[in-house]
Amino acid sequence: MADISSLGIGSGIDVNSLVTDILEAERKPTQTRLDLKEAEFQAQLSSYGTLKGALSAFQTTTSSLRFPSSLLQVNASSTDDDAFSMTTVSNAKESAFTFEVSTLAKANSVSSATFANISDTIGTGTLTFNFGTTSYNAGVYDTFTKDAERAGSDVVITDGSLEGIRDAVNTAKIGVTASIINVGSDGFKLLFTSDKLGVNNSMEITVADDLTDNVDMSGLSQLAYNIADTENPAVNMAETTQGQDATVKFNGLTVTRESNTINDLVAGVIFTLKLPSASGAADVSLTRDSSEMGNLVDTFITGYNDLVDTLNTLTTFVPEGDSGALLGDAATRGVVNQLRAALNEAIPNIGGDYRNLSSVGITTDRDGKLVKDETKFDAAVKAAPNAVARLFSVGGEASGTNLTYVASTSRTQSGIFGIDISQPATRAVYTATANSTLVVDATNKDFTVKINGTTSSTISLTEATYADGDALAAEVQALINADSGLKNAGASVAVIYNVDRLEITSNKYGKESTLEIVAGSADLGFAEGTTEDGKDLAGTINGVSAVGDGRFLTGTGNADGLLLEYTGSAGGAVGGVTFSRGYADKLFNLMSEFLKSTSSISGKTDGIQSSIKDIGEQRVALEARILTIEARMRKQFGAMDALVATLRSTGDFLTQQLENLPKIGG
Repeated sequence: MADISSLGIGSGIDVNSLVTDILEAERKPTQTRLDLKEAEFQAQLSSYGTLKGALSAFQTTTSSLRFPSSLLQVNASSTDDDAFSMTTVSNAKESAFTFEVSTLAKANSVSSATFANISDTIGTGTLTFNFGTTSYNAGVYDTFTKDAERAGSDVVITDGSLEGIRDAVNTAKIGVTASIINVGSDGFKLLFTSDKLGVNNSMEITVADDLTDNVDMSGLSQLAYNIADTENPAVNMAETTQGQDATVKFNGLTVTRESNTINDLVAGVIFTLKLPSASGAADVSLTRDSSEMGNLVDTFITGYNDLVDTLNTLTTFVPEGDSGALLGDAATRGVVNQLRAALNEAIPNIGGDYRNLSSVGITTDRDGKLVKDETKFDAAVKAAPNAVARLFSVGGEASGTNLTYVASTSRTQSGIFGIDISQPATRAVYTATANSTLVVDATNKDFTVKINGTTSSTISLTEATYADGDALAAEVQALINADSGLKNAGASVAVIYNVDRLEITSNKYGKESTLEIVAGSADLGFAEGTTEDGKDLAGTINGVSAVGDGRFLTGTGNADGLLLEYTGSAGGAVGGVTFSRGYADKLFNLMSEFLKSTSSISGKTDGIQSSIKDIGEQRVALEARILTIEARMRKQFGAMDALVATLRSTGDFLTQQLENLPKIGG
């Protein structure tokens, strides 16, 4: 077969151009159809992307209104901003009171003697830090009372320089910060500061010096600060700051705290103390910020209207122009219909006069957009702020003593749910046998306890003759709760003396609450005591069995995900919970449905992407067919060209022969 460059030489026909034109005519109808279809699919895909972006943006807007705390914001104001500041959180309530800062909490600090260089050697050995309360007589360090619930901490010193001691204490992370202070021309001092503020977090430092004497002013004993040590008392460091509690007056009542941040005095209010009050008690007001609810609702309306604008643009019909790419699309029409239905439905189970948007002055205009009547809305917020908040947010309200609504999930349905308790939550209780003595000595002081699955170290009671059973119980409780392993596991107990025996109760509720005396003396009743493990809360919500965990109950069925806490000890019908989903929550969840991978929108985009891929495959098939046609045509034109060349050669030969014939009459 003639190659492409020589094709047509025999016939004199421009076969290459002829083939190209024929192939282009063959390709163009199919290619044009595929181009138009792909452009249509790409426009739809882009429009679905725009729609998803608008739905996601509106979901973000609704999220800030889903919780009552966002809508029912309370602001705190004071006549003295210099002495203290306040921050309010979700459970703050409107109120008024007086508040005065008397003293700030301070951390206990002690300093060493002066050293010429930070590399100077003090000594090696072990520093033991205890924490508790320091007492003073005429301003002089007099006694120290150790905190029984806070274990002491040992720091082994192998590098005896100021730097080495500082680094060892800080690395140990025992609740003390060590610093080296340049005091000027005299040199450097080592400063120990308790990490916790307050009177009860003062320090006592005892020394086990690698030298023989633990109290003199040589070696590591230079850092001793332990007047309460009856065997080796030494006050070789100087107290630079006494531990001090913060003292405030709340409505004239004196209150003390170990910190300058107080979050347990007024519900929902965090006080940060800055200075002692210079002008006496300040007036404090906690007032509802109704403007914040209005601002959030305005944001909700704007977000919804932006979504409506996007939907209108994507579905608009233009008689003589470009209509929206999603005009007539079933998935988009479904979004519009479900949005309208969600806004038109009243919110059940919230009671009162405010159960739909129109009741608080929010209506739709002819374009489907929301419009707010400011006067009507403000009047509703002023009259019933909680009801208006529930109109938008998700939440529950419990009725009944000791019953609290905690949380819900997207699966929880609106409703009024009755709560019936068949088994109140209990804690593990270990009851010792009757103890024969209140005298604790080396023969009976040690015991080991296992609480909620965590085993303590060996606990050693203080050797003493206890005044009564209550004093012994207090000692047992303090030492158990001071055990570091139990503390790290969050395990603690309460101990009482019941008639003639110790009774230990885990502070954890539920089936994971367990207690066991692993080892202990029969003298104290620890050899053959009995244990009753804790039990989870059990009961029903609207007659359907719920799942108990400690003092919490989680619903199933219509109440799926509804989480309640019951702290009572009585069983039976204990109250109920009214649960509702406001507009913001309903629309947030609706947006989630629209955006999930199994939604009709996702199905549409998946289908379009599949169609675009199919168009690509059709293009490949088209090109393969064109190549086949081209090969066939070139083969046919090549044969024709050869035939024409042969005929032309024969013609030329005949012409030559005819010209050589004798001419008649010549």
